[in-house]
Amino acid sequence: MNIETHIKTKDGYKEKIGKHWYYFVETKCENCGITVFKSKKGLVTNKYKPFCGMICKCEYEQKIRDPKGFAILEHKDTSNFSYLLGLIATDGHIDYPRENSSSTNSACIIELNGHDKDLLIRLTDIFGGCIYDTFTDRKDKTSMCKWYLNNRNFITYLRDIGFIHNKTHTLDLTEWFNGITEMNKWHFIRGVWDGDGTITIDKNRKCRVSFISASETFADMIYNFLVSRGLRACKCIRKNIKYNSSYYIISLSRKKSRISFIDKLYEDTQNSIYLIRKYNKALDVKMQRG
Repeated sequence: MNIETHIKTKDGYKEKIGKHWYYFVETKCENCGITVFKSKKGLVTNKYKPFCGMICKCEYEQKIRDPKGFAILEHKDTSNFSYLLGLIATDGHIDYPRENSSSTNSACIIELNGHDKDLLIRLTDIFGGCIYDTFTDRKDKTSMCKWYLNNRNFITYLRDIGFIHNKTHTLDLTEWFNGITEMNKWHFIRGVWDGDGTITIDKNRKCRVSFISASETFADMIYNFLVSRGLRACKCIRKNIKYNSSYYIISLSRKKSRISFIDKLYEDTQNSIYLIRKYNKALDVKMQRG
């Protein structure tokens, strides 16, 4: 004899599981609004809010916990957002569920030395997220700090424009970069500069301003941009024998190009983000004679 174990009711259905009947009512996911069926007892007692799955549950909790972080894409056409992406491209990485993974985590992490924590605090003030203090495994016990933002829509946006989980050698943001405004390009370059830009002064007091990248495509994008703006830049490749890999250096050694680059880099910083330590060093470079 067939016994029906799933019966439609006025507001949902009831289902027999083992010896007991359980009632489920039709409702809406608290986060995305699609129709779901949830336990009537839990809804009546307000024991939990209805969600269609763990991803929506996590997004809803993140919206309550970090409203700025949840709304980060509202900034996507701003100069500060372009700077943020430059910093992510160099000192950041993204995490998201890979194929056949049960993880629901979609996060962006930027890690800096502890003495640059003020920059991460500034990011938090504008974009939300949170900051963690960490330590490296190095012998000098260098203090480090991380900016962490959990937002699936933000990670989806980053992936759409060219970011991937392991971006070191394959990062390509050319199409996105070519589509933003001239002002935002310079803010992005400043983010890249604050992440992987260096200033060196040799024994003869000759100064060099340079970028380093392990991605040839990304290095070409930076190089082509600088040259197209009238700056005398050069690009060279270096081999890392230990890790059997290559990295690329874009440098500005001519004083006129260095000064023009620095002037343009910090031309619009009144309400913008930048690493104060590197800004002060850039001002010193302008005073160098070599």
